Amino acid sequence: TERVLTSSFNFDFVPPAELVVFKRVKGNLDQDFVSTGGKVFIGGKATYEVTVLNKSVQPATSITILDVLPAVGDKAIVPDINGNYAARGSSFPVMLTGPVQAPANFDVFYHTTAPSGKPGVYAADANWVSTVDDWSSVKGIKFVMNSGQLNVDDFFTFNIPVVAPYDVQ
Repeated sequence: TERVLTSSFNFDFVPPAELVVFKRVKGNLDQDFVSTGGKVFIGGKATYEVTVLNKSVQPATSITILDVLPAVGDKAIVPDINGNYAARGSSFPVMLTGPVQAPANFDVFYHTTAPSGKPGVYAADANWVSTVDDWSSVKGIKFVMNSGQLNVDDFFTFNIPVVAPYDVQ
């Protein structure tokens, strides 16, 4: 006869509850959206696609997303493990060309000043507006859910129309 040893153990696995936000770009020379390295002619149009995906265990009912357009010398808006805001490595500024396309249950706000400190301070700043006279002056964009919910494993997408400048100084 053979003896078989068995054992069992019960445990509760709690997966990370998070909203995943990712950004892709499609330049006028690209066939589709890409994560990095979009191609665009100088002065050409491009579109950023920001997607928020709910990978938590419950619907999300309150979402605020902050995005800052690339500019020479800019820094990340999220600190690294050491608390430092690393250089993003942007080699030219990108300018907004019109209003952001967002789902109906989100309000979109614009800021004409680049962040100079922590993102929470920038996001709470009182200078966010819902429209601007000169789209090219926009430096930051904020999306705020105004109703509804984002169900588990569902997503929302925002499209940001931009242009690569002719003259970079």
